[in-house]
Amino acid sequence: QDRVMESCGEIRGSKPTTELPVLCTQTAPYSNSTFADVDKRWQVQVESNNETVTGYTAHRPYCSPSDPTDWSYRFRDRLTFRFRGVRFAPQPERFSHPKIHNGTGATVSALNYGSECIQVRGGSEDCLFLNIWTPFLPTVSTSSTQKLKPVLFWVFGGGFSENSAADPNFDGGNMASRGDVVMVAVNYRVLAFGFLALKDGVTHGNYGLSDQVLGLDWVRKHIQDYGGDPNHITLVGQSSGGASVRALMASPRTIGKFVGAIPMSVPDGPGIPGYADYLTLDRYEELVIKDFLEVTSCKNASSQVACLRKLDAKVLVGIAANFGNGLVIDGEYLTTPRLNVSQGAKASYRLMTGYTADDATPFLRLTPNITSKDQEEWLTSQGLPNPPRSLFPLPQFKNETLAVWAVGTRTYTDLGYRCMNQATAYAGLMNGVFKEIYFFEFDRSYQTPDWPRLDICDAPRSSDHPLGNSNARFDNFNCHSGQLLYLFGNIRRFGLPYRDEKGDREFERDVLDRWASFVRGEKPDGRSKWEPAVAGKMQTLSLKWPRSTMGGFRELEQCKWLGLSLDSLI
Repeated sequence: QDRVMESCGEIRGSKPTTELPVLCTQTAPYSNSTFADVDKRWQVQVESNNETVTGYTAHRPYCSPSDPTDWSYRFRDRLTFRFRGVRFAPQPERFSHPKIHNGTGATVSALNYGSECIQVRGGSEDCLFLNIWTPFLPTVSTSSTQKLKPVLFWVFGGGFSENSAADPNFDGGNMASRGDVVMVAVNYRVLAFGFLALKDGVTHGNYGLSDQVLGLDWVRKHIQDYGGDPNHITLVGQSSGGASVRALMASPRTIGKFVGAIPMSVPDGPGIPGYADYLTLDRYEELVIKDFLEVTSCKNASSQVACLRKLDAKVLVGIAANFGNGLVIDGEYLTTPRLNVSQGAKASYRLMTGYTADDATPFLRLTPNITSKDQEEWLTSQGLPNPPRSLFPLPQFKNETLAVWAVGTRTYTDLGYRCMNQATAYAGLMNGVFKEIYFFEFDRSYQTPDWPRLDICDAPRSSDHPLGNSNARFDNFNCHSGQLLYLFGNIRRFGLPYRDEKGDREFERDVLDRWASFVRGEKPDGRSKWEPAVAGKMQTLSLKWPRSTMGGFRELEQCKWLGLSLDSLI
């Protein structure tokens, strides 16, 4: 390689012919409250926001490159310094926008995650915390001479209904360590607590989105204390987190606050309102509020919001779980029906976007033993059209049920993910909103341990591939969330196996390196070159092993049949 680490942990260039005699390592544990509580050597403190914040460390002390004899005894855990459960806002009143947290002058612990926002599985309404992973902490003596790291601002997915910034699938240790970036993951309110909107002139919704905006504001104000560059932030999210990133791109409240965006697997198509198409209050009332208020018995209250605030949080969670959530045009955080990619609009940030090749697979309800004769009935029962065989042929699988499922997956992925995301990119480029877009599809995936737990989303096993043949395209599907373990380099952190000799390991490194390069402001080239899509040349990178390849936008004829042609937004 052409980079070498100095004794102080700094990276510098070296000639390719230079012999590097030493590999430096350490024996620190993964961050764990037992180690931190018993042995104070595993702790580090940062002065930030008028507070002394205690986080996780490792045994190797950090020294100043400007003075290698000046040891600051700032340690880090096995991968990075990490700070869990850093408060960025006090508990807001239910159905109101948050206010930024101002430090109390106290010493506070960031050794444990803060509570997740209230949802079906638990949580609290006091939940506005964020987590930080950083490979570098500036010292007083060197803060003016050391370069701050680019920041990856992560927004989790979960249908605006569940999940938190503490989800281990996207632990940021490897991203920060290998990628040389500071990663921040932010909590935000979900379910009705985050997205309720009423037609009362006050309760406008988008509270979860306002949590994300305030988290971004907190990062811009304080992340330099943790080694991050507040002027070099890239927004990254997947699923409803990807929809959140796109909403942050569209919001007037975030203009000039970030330099890059990577929205992934954004639900965008007919039948999926409130993600990429923002709801009017009238439409939201029709879809959600009318029945919601009826069930809560607050419909005829003199103040509906006051009535809802009086309900026990656990009772409200149980009711809210049966209703949809979505982003609305509130006139403050969102002012347009969707991201503006029309002529005259200009983006001040770089863009990378895409999805997995079979993103919609887990959202289909499988009927056992369906055959090709049942295809139309099965598809229409799920709100999907029955496409012509000339455009959506039945694959020649031994398992006919799996073949019909493949047709459904292809149809739903085109309808719900691929077509309108491609159309958005096309319009943005042709109208000059973006100069270039790094567009991708994952043609390789690794199912996360907790979801969706479907055999068809996992690599098929055989005597030749006892751990699974990850290259068996269409014997397994590249499902929603199948890119997350690769992106954050966390396959082995879960104790999961690499399924082939090199593929998973090398692909994991390649994906993480590409995303980190983009966050650092560089070209996301990896084992192969990645050419961006530009006006007049729509192209995408097929991410796979052993080599990712460039090609054109996919399924254009299929999208046209679905009524979602490439020029739908022109």
